[in-house]
Amino acid sequence: MNIASQQEKDDTSRVTIILPTYNRQKFLPNAIQCIRSQSYKQWKLIIIDDGSTDGTQALAENYQRQNLNKIQYFKQENQGPGVARQNALKYVDTKYVAFFDSDDLWVQNHLEKCISAFEIHNDLDVVFGAMQKINYEDQIPINKTNFNEDFLNLSIDYDEKLNLNKITDSNVAAFAMQSYFPCTFPGSVFKSEVFDANKIPPFNVAEDLVFIIRLLAQGFKFAYYNNIHLLYQVHNQNTSIPAPENIKIQKLIRHWEQHFDAFLSLQKENVLTPELMKLLKKSVAKKMFWEFSYNMILENDPENAFRFFRKAIGLDPLNLSFRKTYLMSKLKHRFRK
Repeated sequence: MNIASQQEKDDTSRVTIILPTYNRQKFLPNAIQCIRSQSYKQWKLIIIDDGSTDGTQALAENYQRQNLNKIQYFKQENQGPGVARQNALKYVDTKYVAFFDSDDLWVQNHLEKCISAFEIHNDLDVVFGAMQKINYEDQIPINKTNFNEDFLNLSIDYDEKLNLNKITDSNVAAFAMQSYFPCTFPGSVFKSEVFDANKIPPFNVAEDLVFIIRLLAQGFKFAYYNNIHLLYQVHNQNTSIPAPENIKIQKLIRHWEQHFDAFLSLQKENVLTPELMKLLKKSVAKKMFWEFSYNMILENDPENAFRFFRKAIGLDPLNLSFRKTYLMSKLKHRFRK
């Protein structure tokens, strides 16, 4: 008997779904329908409204009235998705926690497959699936998956029956700092005890990536399905993947500043080994220098480029390529004046 059929005998909620939302009235009906369509039915939903000013509150309160045993609604002042998720956690009383962003979609068996993994492998703390980006307007896929070859080359134990991959690589935390570790909040299910001593960072950008690195550094156990579990709908209101051609340069700068601040916040926590701390600084410096500052030169914004060039050099002062590129860029800028 599979998990979905077992639920006919027990309607007790076993997973709490936390849905942070901000001015997402138009997305909320599809989000609720997607959750209701899950093959796994032993869930309850917490909608945490991050200070919406549109019709989100009225709509969410209506869902709560219609589903008193399944849906709760809370509202807070606008503080960002990280704070919203953390505030919602205080209402969780189930064994598992999942996160759902109001403009995303889950495949129908997302919860069922993740809970199945926990039931068979008691040592697991986080189970996640792959994400695919799709265009919101026409639903056409933008990519195949967010699982790249480097990630798939991490050492695993494979459960053939579940088609589940348990990550066993001892260097996984270091990998997550240097490369892209594709575990996202909305694509995962967590044991709720994970959050007992680990708070979600209060950032608007990269808070999930930083939280995941924090868990990996502490040795929490992760497993994944190499199948699409999450559909990320790309539109002009996304916060985590901005489209530079659609936003002003200052908004892009604020996005990157928050990204760097989120990752560097790990320096203040007593979870990284000295080796991981050194690697963190080098990784942030590399992204800051080549992905942000150098592109600011190309965007004809030398003031911000040089400001972050210097910050990157401060994080990785022995990097000679940084210093050489910085000096050459300064000279070229001076001659152009």
